[in-house]
Amino acid sequence: MKGNEMELLTFLLIGLVTSVIGSKVLKTAGHGLPVDTIIGAFGAYAGVTVFSLLGVTVGGDVGHLAIAVVGAFALPTILKAIPSK
Repeated sequence: MKGNEMELLTFLLIGLVTSVIGSKVLKTAGHGLPVDTIIGAFGAYAGVTVFSLLGVTVGGDVGHLAIAVVGAFALPTILKAIPSK
């Protein structure tokens, strides 16, 4: 696999895992596994991007994974806090 394809796969896997764990931690039913996975993957990508823009550097794959997990948990938490109509 090329770098971009591997990165996308990594974000999707992180999104899948965090969506399952996050629905248990946040005690929500979620939006369904596909949507929760996409939200988690987008959150992981957003976390890495925001930390990078802030100049936060991490070493290696484990550091990037940790930041991605933080982002993947943060986005669903933020979305849960927004009142729905």
